[in-house]
Amino acid sequence: RVLFRSMKSVQALIIKVTDSAKDNGISQRELAKRVGITPENLSRAKKKGEISASTLQAMAEVLDMELTLTARETMKKGKEAVQRGTLFNLKKPSMD
Repeated sequence: RVLFRSMKSVQALIIKVTDSAKDNGISQRELAKRVGITPENLSRAKKKGEISASTLQAMAEVLDMELTLTARETMKKGKEAVQRGTLFNLKKPSMD
């Protein structure tokens, strides 16, 4: 069993998922019920920043979301491209 422990980034991730549920009309209580945990356990996970990977994945699936890991360097390059305004610059194929 994989458990993410006490990291602010994990806590932020849990909050993003529960906020997304709320935005989609799903209460935290209902989200917990759909993934098979108690509302108290979800509240505790949110507060402590601790959750199992399988529970986080189940919450994402309920919300039609996908969990992915991205290398920091890739994220950094993407952010820099956005800031430069070059993220979507596509070169036209050469007609040679």
